[in-house]
Amino acid sequence: MGNHIANDKYDEREKKHKKHRHFQVNTNGITASRKLRMEGDDLILSTVEKVRSDNDPTQWMLVTYKDDATTLTLKTKGTSSFSDMCSKLTDDEVFYGFFRIEENFDEKVKNTVKFGFFQLVCDKLPASFKGKLSTHRGFVTGIFNPFHEEFLISSKVDISEEIVRNRIRRTIGTDTSILTKSAADEWIPRETAT
Repeated sequence: MGNHIANDKYDEREKKHKKHRHFQVNTNGITASRKLRMEGDDLILSTVEKVRSDNDPTQWMLVTYKDDATTLTLKTKGTSSFSDMCSKLTDDEVFYGFFRIEENFDEKVKNTVKFGFFQLVCDKLPASFKGKLSTHRGFVTGIFNPFHEEFLISSKVDISEEIVRNRIRRTIGTDTSILTKSAADEWIPRETAT
C-alpha cells in the first residue's frame, strides 16, 4: 500500500515537471510555461503559411509585442518589396520578421525560394526587458521554423535586401559559383570578371 501512494506522488510530480519543460501553444494561443499569447487566434500562424505559399502574394510579415511583452501581435504584412518591409521597422520596438526571397542558383535552377527570419532587439531597450525576451526565444522561433537564414540584429540598419541576399548567396554557394561570360566567350567566376 505504501509503494502505491509513493508511486502516485512520483507520477504527479513527474507530470508537473514535464508540463513546465515544454513550450506548448494551446487553442487560446497561450504558452503554459511562459504566459506568452498570440493575438487574433491563429492570425500570426496563418500569415506564416501565406508567406510560405507559392499561391499567395504575401512576401513578408512583422510581429511585435502588444503593450507589456506578453502578447505577440501581427504588426503588418506585405506583398511589396523587401525594402518596404524594412521601412516599417523602428529602433524603439522589438520586431520579429519573416520573409521569402527568390534567388537564382544557376541557369538551370531559377527562382529558388529561401525563407528568412530576423529578430530586432534595439540596444537602447532596458536590460531587464531584453532578459524577459530571451525567455520567449524558443517559442517565437518555433512559430517561423523552418527558415534558411536567421538574423539577430540590434538596429534597423542591420537588415536590408543586399545583406540578406549576400548571406543567402554565401550559404548556397552562388556568390562564387555564378558564372558570367567574358568577351572571349570563356566562362569565368563572377568575382574575377571585369
